Formats: sequence, C-alpha cells, structure tokens
Amino acid sequence: METIRVYIAEEERGLAEAFMEVYEPYVYQGSLEENLREAKKLKNCTATCRFCKKDRTQTTFNQDTHLISKLIGNNGYYSIDECDECNQLFKRYESDLAAYFGTSRTFNHLLNDRKAPSFESANGNIGIKKYSNEIIHLYKKKEATTDFDVNINAGEIKVVIESQLFRPEYVYRALLKMALGILPQPDIANYEMAFKILLDAENYQELNYLKKVCVVETDIILARPFAQLYLKRSENIDPQFPQHLFCLNVGNLMFQLLVPGHQSDLTQIRKSITLQFAPYIQLNIVNVHNGIIRSRTIEDLQSTAQQKRDDSIRMKFKPDNLVAFHPQTGLKDIC
Repeated sequence: METIRVYIAEEERGLAEAFMEVYEPYVYQGSLEENLREAKKLKNCTATCRFCKKDRTQTTFNQDTHLISKLIGNNGYYSIDECDECNQLFKRYESDLAAYFGTSRTFNHLLNDRKAPSFESANGNIGIKKYSNEIIHLYKKKEATTDFDVNINAGEIKVVIESQLFRPEYVYRALLKMALGILPQPDIANYEMAFKILLDAENYQELNYLKKVCVVETDIILARPFAQLYLKRSENIDPQFPQHLFCLNVGNLMFQLLVPGHQSDLTQIRKSITLQFAPYIQLNIVNVHNGIIRSRTIEDLQSTAQQKRDDSIRMKFKPDNLVAFHPQTGLKDIC
C-alpha cells in the first residue's frame, strides 16, 4: 500500500483539529498515478454510466475519460464508467472551469516536459506564452491597443487583461462532476439528487443555495492536481454537516465544496449552508512550508450569466537595468 506523507502548516493546525472532529479522510486521487491501460480494460466491462445511468443499448463507452479534468493539469488517471455522451457534456463545463482560471493556467504551469497553454485576453488584445519556468512572453496581439502600456521613464508596466467568458454555474458543475467521479461505488445510490443537479440543474433551482465553493489561495503552486473526499464521522449525527466534502488542489488554489443531495441530508430543509473549512494539506513534499495561506473566500457559483475575471498586471522596474532583444529571434536564442 502506498504511504502518503501529510504536512499541515502551523497556521492551519487549529482549523485542522476542528475539521477532523467532524470529518475523516475517505478517498484520495493523485494525478501522478497512471492507469490508462487498466481503465481501457475495465471500461469494456462497464454496463452503465455512473452519471446518466444509460446502459450500452443507449450510449457508448469508446472515449478515454479523465477523472480530473485534463484542462487543469497533466493527468494520466482515467475513469471507467463515464459514457461518451456525458464526456462531451462535461467538456463544456470544464472549458468554463479553464476560463475561470484565466492567466494562472499559463503562469502556474510547472511541467517542463509539457507545453504550457497559451492565453488570449477576452478582447483579443493581449497574448501570453510561457517558454519555460523562467521566461514568459506578454505581447500585444493588436498593435493599436492601449491595454499594454510601458512607461520607460517611470519604470512602470500596466497590462489590462480579462479572462475568457465563463458561467459560474458551469464551473460549479465541473467541480461537482469530479467529486461524483471519485465517489466510491457503494455511495452512488445515496446521491441520486446530486447527479440530477449535475445533469439537469435547471429543474432544481430551489437547491441553488448549495452552489457555494470555498476557494483557498496559497503561496504553493502544484504542477499536477489532486483531489480528496472527506466523510462525516459516524459518531457525528449533527444534521448541519453534510455527509461528504470534496477538495480539489490545483495550481495555487484549493476548491472545497460539499457534495449535495445525499438522501440523509435531504431530510433537513435548509435555506443556507455553513462550510466546515478543510485544512490545506501538503502531500509528499521534500520541504514543508508554513505561512502559505493568502486567503479563504466563499464564492457563489449559481449564476448562469457569463462573466469575466480581471487578471490585469502592474509591475515596476528600474529603468537603468533593462535588456532589450528582438521578440522573435531573441526568444529563440534564449530558449
């Protein structure tokens, strides 16, 4: 059995103690694992889709389907019970999740053996390419734009950048899909409502208050994502705490959401939720880190209206310490 080394930063330990009184680790999925060959074999034996419940007379199971979205990191771990129709649907949600990340998918890409995704601002004025972990190229895509302003004399650079459009509700569905994807098989029957929210949320708007996510921003950047599922302790019968909490660590963020719709939770009528904050854990690291939490915010992801994030950049530099090179040939020489 694989041993996982866990470290919790000093500033998180009080929070972790309170959290572990209510929840215990249940499932872990690390994207360093590779299972494509095994997943292909097991998928040939899959009779029913985990998500839409269709069988082989109603749908197909030919595509390789990622358990954690490939758009948020190189991930070689595949699911075995997701049909092709659901895979196509979830790609729409995952595209919005990728747009939600904005420039961070480019800036925080740490895999030298994989090309970082390029970025284009919503209005098409600014482009970003990452050539290595040391070289990032920001450039105008439209020469006449004022979104890229360099003041040599003042030593200032201002770059106006907005993310591509995304729907917050689709971001929520992308996260919920991954949570339900790692849910152990014996628990699936208890989450009939959760799958309905995922596939047909429009008909369950009375449950929109559940679509809240805690976003933890840290000073640690992960090259590959990993996910955790926590289970409410059996001795805890307080109905205010849902049965499962899901955490997804990716880049410098951790997303935490409750898994909605467990049949025991639905017996309690609530108009709001209170998340028991999960600690940010550091797994299998060589050097431990303290003082790494920048912020914790609760984001409401129930809106279906398209939105953009402001990823603008402002930098200062010493005017007497500049190096110039041609933006085409110069980068090739450096890289």
